[in-house]
Amino acid sequence: MRPARTSRLARGVTLVEMMVVLALAAIVVALAAPSIRELLAMQRLQSIHAGLVTDLQFARSEAVSRRRSLIFEVSGDAANSCYIVYADAFGGGNCDCKRDPGSACTGGFQEIRSVRFPRASHVSLAASSSQSNVAIFERDTGYSSPGDLRIDVTSNVRGALRVTINATGRISSCTPDGSVKQVARC
Repeated sequence: MRPARTSRLARGVTLVEMMVVLALAAIVVALAAPSIRELLAMQRLQSIHAGLVTDLQFARSEAVSRRRSLIFEVSGDAANSCYIVYADAFGGGNCDCKRDPGSACTGGFQEIRSVRFPRASHVSLAASSSQSNVAIFERDTGYSSPGDLRIDVTSNVRGALRVTINATGRISSCTPDGSVKQVARC
């Protein structure tokens, strides 16, 4: 008795066919990887920017609703970028967003919100104004002093966003290098 013959299609794929499919898949992944990396970096940049803007608006509204001036300070070190919102409750103390959230303030300062993210996330903050890296939101009006705080949120992969706080406490955003679509260029 003779064994039944199976057609070539019924036997599966050959090693050569499998290698061709794997080579094509590797080429597609190699071409897509840089785009995915840039996409993830841009999403991280926009997420940190959105959180920053939200916290600035929060600080301004809380100053008015609490009837208490609130301080917004940007800082960082080699390992982290950070910012903190705090109030001078009893006339003195020290706040540093580089400390763990919940223990960032000592003495008479009251921590309201503290955010810290590692520089390994490839995004960093840098603040500047005519006076320092601080904005103080006034308790009666929400106005900001010094009134020209600028915070740059920068990705070392791709993209940059800038947040500006004017004297009336108004918060605006732009992109200095035009890298973020749907955001006005500075």
